[in-house]
Amino acid sequence: MNHFAGETLRERREILGFSLHDMHLRTHVPVLYLDAFEKNDLERLPVAGYAIGFLQSYCLALDLDAEPFIDRYRLCQHDAGQESDAGLRRRMAEVFYEPKKRPAWLEEVLAWGSICLILLFGWVTYALVTKPIAEKAGTKVDAGRKEIVVPPFDIDQNNQ
Repeated sequence: MNHFAGETLRERREILGFSLHDMHLRTHVPVLYLDAFEKNDLERLPVAGYAIGFLQSYCLALDLDAEPFIDRYRLCQHDAGQESDAGLRRRMAEVFYEPKKRPAWLEEVLAWGSICLILLFGWVTYALVTKPIAEKAGTKVDAGRKEIVVPPFDIDQNNQ
């Protein structure tokens, strides 16, 4: 059985003078998972995809090459008999992402029903909101009329 090198991570962190909380603040990896890496308690870690990402972030913060640690993690997971990432993704796709088959007529009924609902909503909006506002605004305002008186203009007077 392979052994994960969590002691190396812990020793490097202590040499750099950081606490687990300091590393959490630098990497945003939960303290629970950082502690699990250092104590070789891989069962407390999330699924492999997340755990590998957390491990990469942790190694980067410790200025270590992440590849040997990731390889060691994968070997430990393989020895523990845990399902590979590809197998887990395939199983999840079968359960959660398989499209449901609906009859073609149901698709058409849903499409036409949606169109009818949109038209009904438009008509109700017009009848209850737009039309009453337009009717109130439609009344004319009589501003009144004022006749302008222009004094008579005599052409002969101006030419003299």
